[in-house]
Amino acid sequence: MISRTIPGYILAMAAAVNLAGAVKADGKQTSEQLCERGRILFSEERYREAIPLLLRAGRMGDRDAQTLLGRAYRTGKGVRVDKRAAAYWFGQAAPRGDSFAMYALADMYEKGEGGLRQDPVEAERLRNQARNNYGKKCCFLPNRPR
Repeated sequence: MISRTIPGYILAMAAAVNLAGAVKADGKQTSEQLCERGRILFSEERYREAIPLLLRAGRMGDRDAQTLLGRAYRTGKGVRVDKRAAAYWFGQAAPRGDSFAMYALADMYEKGEGGLRQDPVEAERLRNQARNNYGKKCCFLPNRPR
């Protein structure tokens, strides 16, 4: 009886490990996996470990990573404050439908931050788009369900 349950247990554990740390067929992690790990580290204030993962995920097109990078660069969490970098990352995530990025970018247009021209019309357009989009999947925000 034990010989039947141990192989099943081993297979179940192998499947669980594979799902928890799954990698693509070529051995590389997906942007979602990198972002999730980066998000956890970021929330634990382990910025030195989080930022490189988020950068990789953001470059791969993960909008949640892009938004979190925008927040990091705008506030200086884990990186030096860099409003241009913040505008860049928010600008990458906003067209992908991230409401937080849209609001943040709208605020930056309103103030003319990050190398963006001051443009109240664009700011209002982004705010309206964010309001219309808010019920859809949004980026990670601390203490808010995903």
